[in-house]
Amino acid sequence: MDEKFIDEEMKKNLKDKNSWSRGFFMLISLACLEISKVIFLMVVIFQFCSSLLTKKTNERLEELSASLCRYIEQNLKYLSYLENERPFPFSSWPSKPDSN
Repeated sequence: MDEKFIDEEMKKNLKDKNSWSRGFFMLISLACLEISKVIFLMVVIFQFCSSLLTKKTNERLEELSASLCRYIEQNLKYLSYLENERPFPFSSWPSKPDSN
C-alpha cells in the first residue's frame, strides 16, 4: 500500500468524532464500573453477615446482586467492544439477569 494513503487514513481515523465520543463514554463507564465494584463488595459483606446472623440470605440483596452482576457484565461488554449499547446511566438499569 501507498504510505501516503496510510497516513491519510490514520489522520481520518484520528479525527473521527464517533471514536472520541465512544472514548468519552468508555471513561464514564469505567468510573461507574469502579463504583459498582465497591457497592458489590459492600453487598457481599452485608449478605455474608446477614446469613451468619439469620442462617438465610436477604432476598432484597439477592435481587440487587443479580441486577448489579448484570450491570457489571454490561459495562465489561461495552468496554471490550462486544456491545455497542451504552450501559446505565445512558440506558435503563438492568432489573433482571438474563435467564439461561
